[in-house]
Amino acid sequence: MRKNGVARRESTGSPWPAVVTTWLSGVFAAFGLGALSPLGSEIRGDLHLSLGQFAWATSSITAVSAVLGVPAGWWISRLDARKALAGGLVLTTLSVAATAFAGSWSPLLAARTAQGFGYLLVFVGGPIMLTRLAEGRAQATALALWGTCVPTGLALATALGGAVSGAIGWRGWMGATALLPLVLAVAVGATRPAAARVPTADPAAEGTGAPPPRTGWIPPVLFALSFACVCLAGVAIVVLLPTFLTEERGASAATAGVVAAVVSLGSVLGSALSGLLLRRGVGLLAMTPVLALLPVSALLVFALRLPVVAVMVLACVGLVVDGVMISAMFAAVPRIAGSPRRADVTNGLVAQLGSLGTLVGPPAFSLAVDGAGWAGAGLAALAFTVVGVALLLAVSLPAPRGPARPRSRGGQAEAAGDRATVPYGGPGGRDLTS
Repeated sequence: MRKNGVARRESTGSPWPAVVTTWLSGVFAAFGLGALSPLGSEIRGDLHLSLGQFAWATSSITAVSAVLGVPAGWWISRLDARKALAGGLVLTTLSVAATAFAGSWSPLLAARTAQGFGYLLVFVGGPIMLTRLAEGRAQATALALWGTCVPTGLALATALGGAVSGAIGWRGWMGATALLPLVLAVAVGATRPAAARVPTADPAAEGTGAPPPRTGWIPPVLFALSFACVCLAGVAIVVLLPTFLTEERGASAATAGVVAAVVSLGSVLGSALSGLLLRRGVGLLAMTPVLALLPVSALLVFALRLPVVAVMVLACVGLVVDGVMISAMFAAVPRIAGSPRRADVTNGLVAQLGSLGTLVGPPAFSLAVDGAGWAGAGLAALAFTVVGVALLLAVSLPAPRGPARPRSRGGQAEAAGDRATVPYGGPGGRDLTS
């Protein structure tokens, strides 16, 4: 079907069932990040592990993404996002099952590393799938929803792990968590994403009055670095809060665990709020000022001796802001990339630098606390936030426009492979998602 010189896909029904299936895939891939943490004492006692060995087994999942995110994005863009997503889920099932049978540290580390490859395939293939399933504001909302995968998965793993493992043991718990990714792999395999919109004319036909921006690789790299800084700023609250409550405030481990679980859900709330704002046409740049609340909340949490309830509320505010921005940044990836081909690799770049930030965050904030006391955590969050905002604004400033490209006969513009699959911004070209 053609309208105003633009070829559009025919309606194939609502994309949301497939979007939810993709989202659940991300949730249960992220579930593995926190699946071992509630069972640390039991696993270490059973396998005779040191604290360092257990930490390596826990972090090996994100280590894979921190190294291989960009190659995975390039490879998946040439393979098939649906196959990559389903394959990642199958690999997750097999590796989690292998974890349940591990008898020492080496098999445990190998199984967790294999799970890291599954996690990588899901978290690079998932956003690519979503860009195939929806377009426009629906696409932005679906990508914002994707931003809730990690906090939702972590919250579920933390809440369920301790309760269920007491009844069936850590091996039984790991075996039980291997089943759902396999079911989701079958569901993803049955999904048939509709062909993406193919613009064959200048977007001026749709009312913008200007050609789309053409970008190289510098904006995606700066954007991914900004994303990593935003992730790092949120790490201060998530990682250090339980230790701060037990060591500095004298709270019990149970109380600190409950507070941490509640605070983690703040990220989910922030992601949901981000999706609502995107649906109403509020873009990433309009949301950016709320990031100022993140370092403020971190400074208040760690620098003042507030009641535990006040600490929990302030930490939740910081995580809500973090969730808003992370989801909005996921939604902006197609716009930043500038073309479908670059969008696929940009997803890998965002996954790689975001995972690298998650790995670097805990030691970086620990050094800050060692050097400046607990207030150092808030100061480090402030520093990372300032750098992240500066990088984001550098990416978002509109580039000077050149003359429109000449059209070929019949009014058709350049090849569709060099155009983004989402509607472009307004005449100023500044808003990255609306």
